[in-house]
Amino acid sequence: MRLRILALVFGCIWLAPARAQLNNSGYEAAGGSLQNWQTFNNSIPNVLATSDQAHTGGNSAKVFGGFNGSPNYSGMTQNRATLQGESVQASAFAKHLSSDSLAGTNNRLALKIEFYRVTNGSYGTADMLAEHEVTILDGSSPLDVWIPGSLIATAPAQTVEARLALVFVQPSNQGGAVFVDDVELAATTPPAPTAFELIWSDEFDGNSVDSSRWRVEDIHLIKNNELQYYTPEDVWVADGKLVLRSQQRSFQGFDENGQFGSYNYTSGLVET
Repeated sequence: MRLRILALVFGCIWLAPARAQLNNSGYEAAGGSLQNWQTFNNSIPNVLATSDQAHTGGNSAKVFGGFNGSPNYSGMTQNRATLQGESVQASAFAKHLSSDSLAGTNNRLALKIEFYRVTNGSYGTADMLAEHEVTILDGSSPLDVWIPGSLIATAPAQTVEARLALVFVQPSNQGGAVFVDDVELAATTPPAPTAFELIWSDEFDGNSVDSSRWRVEDIHLIKNNELQYYTPEDVWVADGKLVLRSQQRSFQGFDENGQFGSYNYTSGLVET
């Protein structure tokens, strides 16, 4: 019988993005569209695909405020299956133009990662486990250049889905529009242990239990309401194996509180 203690040796923590990729991340589907994206507060419409600007390819998405409340929130989302413990990274490029820049630092575009315990969960309800947010640009950001934004978050326990959200925040019906392109959502999982290192073992190759490694009990323990008395007579080594025996017999001895008693069973126990 071989008893061994193994220590796990971990290699690199992160893998290349493997799961939770978005569809139509550059708004190129169907010649330029929001296919695969879900929009919200898109009443004007104020969330749309356009060929006016593009970071790569020929299209991007244009987002601006709904002018229907203070504040109001407009934008788009896309969901991907995600497992708890996965590291999820969201990224996007955004741009506002000098001809239609964001007014002040209140108007802004936020990049968000939301985690849900159910598929297609409702925002702001018990469906949602956590959310993380970063502002990509606002009225103080440089004009007429593409600005990258990114965010990393770890999926909490019970996660089954991650949601990327691009949110245009319009606090007081201020003007300005944002172009968005090359949006990505990727999840990575820590790899399985790459190696094992043996740090302790006992092959029981000798003729008796090694007392420098093991304590052979000679006592009645009461922590688990045992009926047996643990005796060294029920412990030995034979043919490279540790043998532990139980017997039904009458036996007398002390318990761990120093009380003398009689028992109807004996058994073997070693500890290390």
